[in-house]
Amino acid sequence: MADKKAVPLRISEKLYSDLAAWAEDDFRSLNGQIEYLLTECVRQRRKTGGYVGKEIDKPLEVDLSDTNGNTNGNTNGNTNGNANGDASAKKTEQD
Repeated sequence: MADKKAVPLRISEKLYSDLAAWAEDDFRSLNGQIEYLLTECVRQRRKTGGYVGKEIDKPLEVDLSDTNGNTNGNTNGNTNGNANGDASAKKTEQD
């Protein structure tokens, strides 16, 4: 077995969850899935001399919000931007 380097990787919880689910679908460990994906990207680059996709640098249209719909790092389930969860700060359609 070839020596492997340990590389710490910081990713969002959403990306972690998506990769973990994909790894499970492919019967791989999360580490194995990440290594597989990176290997495929490098293989494609060597084959074509370019990146995997021509639009690789184009911003992704990915929903990185958590399951509560939060995108601001708020984890208390409050999506109105009010940190204390005060619903009075949220404008309703009836107002």
